[in-house]
Amino acid sequence: MIDNRQKAAMLIAVINKISKTLDYQVAVGHVVDLEALFEDRLNFSKLAEELIDYLDQEPADKLARQLMLFNETRNIRKYSETLPSGTIKSDIVNLADAIDKLYDYGSRITDKSNCDYPHLLPVFHSETAKELFDRAVNANYLDYNYKPNPDTDHYQLKLIAYAIISILQMPSRNAWVHFDHQWEITSSKITSFRIPRTKGNEIIKIVQLYPEVDFRPLLSSKNDEKKSFICKLSEAQARALFKALVGNGYIAANNKAEDFLTMAGLVNMPPHMIKWTSTMYALVYFVARVFSDTNSDVWSLTTLWFNMDGRDELNRETLKSKRSYIFRNMDKFDSMCKDLDQIVDSTLR
Repeated sequence: MIDNRQKAAMLIAVINKISKTLDYQVAVGHVVDLEALFEDRLNFSKLAEELIDYLDQEPADKLARQLMLFNETRNIRKYSETLPSGTIKSDIVNLADAIDKLYDYGSRITDKSNCDYPHLLPVFHSETAKELFDRAVNANYLDYNYKPNPDTDHYQLKLIAYAIISILQMPSRNAWVHFDHQWEITSSKITSFRIPRTKGNEIIKIVQLYPEVDFRPLLSSKNDEKKSFICKLSEAQARALFKALVGNGYIAANNKAEDFLTMAGLVNMPPHMIKWTSTMYALVYFVARVFSDTNSDVWSLTTLWFNMDGRDELNRETLKSKRSYIFRNMDKFDSMCKDLDQIVDSTLR
């Protein structure tokens, strides 16, 4: 009698193994040791009925879908016709009948589930999962077929997937791969997508979309932490420096102090790009003055954290070149350097 999920799963596995072993031997024309294959003398038809009765009482979509993985029975039925009447022939016919019955049952269950959730993979066939995907649809990250909209970035999909995995409490093993299939991601696995610290505004939108999820384990990984600057300033000094830079027209007023503190590695918050509103020479001198002693990759970090009007992206080599030019021609930049020195020095008092 099948009275629990484990017994049901074991029975499916046994039937699957016997049928595929026989089907393979028939296909290659080398059938051997049928007595050993059917030595347990299982009543497959009776076991199939018990399995169906169990699944009717304890619905399990995952088990029902496994019934769809049985091999087609045409070959083993044809092979049974070549055998003389007897126990082995009856066992093979019995096995084929059971497989066909189970396949038809699994097909009916799967078809019903697909009607309820036509655009979601079977693993997401539940009202809870549908509601979580619907949030992303309503926020224009996914279309009505639950596929990514053209302007949805990979890192946004990773955040949405993380939220759904967390809420559904999906087993961490292989959980992400379901989203690769759902969204037809073929370029690389979703787990490999980097979440840019410079996309803070967009990250916050998704965090707010799934408020019941703690995103910190995803956003506060060791790899992400390394992308902040390392600096010698205290939090109070950094706040004062930010205020002075905004007040003197070096940083846009719509940036917040927390943006600057996150960039400096002093607080752990979703990242925002810092908009530099003065010249690139001023930016280079400021970064060199404050961060170069403690960051070997200072110019790479600068391209990640700062932007300027009229430029899609700062270039690391250009920044390095301008630094060399400034320090070879200090007389040309005397006023700018003194102004920034005064701002920086005033925060250290």
